Amino acid sequence: MIKLFSLTAIDAGQRAAGFVILATAIRPIGGLIADRFDPKMLLSITFTIIAICAVFLAFFKDNMILFTVFCLLIAVFAGLGNGVVFKLVPLVSPTSTGAVTGIVGAAGGLGAAFSAFLNADIKRGIDYMIQLTELEKVIAHADLVLTGEGKIDDQTLQGKVPYGVARLGKKHKVPIIAIVGANEVRSDDIYQAGISAIFSIANRPISLDEALRDGESLTSQLAENVFRLFTESLSLMDKTK
Repeated sequence: MIKLFSLTAIDAGQRAAGFVILATAIRPIGGLIADRFDPKMLLSITFTIIAICAVFLAFFKDNMILFTVFCLLIAVFAGLGNGVVFKLVPLVSPTSTGAVTGIVGAAGGLGAAFSAFLNADIKRGIDYMIQLTELEKVIAHADLVLTGEGKIDDQTLQGKVPYGVARLGKKHKVPIIAIVGANEVRSDDIYQAGISAIFSIANRPISLDEALRDGESLTSQLAENVFRLFTESLSLMDKTK
């Protein structure tokens, strides 16, 4: 927009932030609608409207008013589509999945808006929580640390909780054990980041429903076995001294 309409960087940034705010604010409405109508049909409708608006954008790129109108329409239907898509995600409340995930996901796009309008700093969530809880001091004096994630994979390295904990463990030479629901790690990068070992709570071939139902007991059993192995290792080390 800076080149197209000779806007200042601040003006263009505020318009972009407005797009994000509008799309974010309307996302819960998409979730509510998806609770009452076929989400697949709604996604098809929103995608079609967005595609049509994109075509009009190409034709009216020299008219700032029409360009802005179609951008706002795209924001509206993109927000609705985002709310609708979460209806397809099975969560703990199957009768209102769209509303729940639409409301929860609505906060995701506010960071950029707060940064533009309120001069906010954007930080990784795990970095903020480490600072807030003074977690590093605790890990620095620990002998063993357990962390966890529903599904650990290569995306964990993009700032998720196990990655933040692993960095601190590596810094202070403390072993970090990850207890997870599913282990889909495809490279050694997660271990190089500081994770010592990964264990899945699935002790047999089980369905997702079974894993959710028995998650607490499965996690408890696995944690107990990890500690038994750790303490036995310490005993063997003492005997070899």
